[in-house]
Amino acid sequence: CAKMGMNISTAINIFIKAVNRTRTIPFKIRAEEEYNDETLAACQEALDISNGKIKAKRYDSFKEAMADMDLCVAEPEPEYKA
Repeated sequence: CAKMGMNISTAINIFIKAVNRTRTIPFKIRAEEEYNDETLAACQEALDISNGKIKAKRYDSFKEAMADMDLCVAEPEPEYKA
């Protein structure tokens, strides 16, 4: 409720009056979505890339991109002939 600029008592009074007036739950109450710092930084980086402020990273292979993120790519299992 505080994120919407009201205390709980005010929110309950608004709700009760609206229900009495409309005989339904007449409105949707929700808080604004929140994003963590990592997500906000990624969004800003994407905007900066799309606006030409910074260059996007380029890779010659998927394996190279995974290595840049400290991830490994599983090698395919060798085929054995019977």
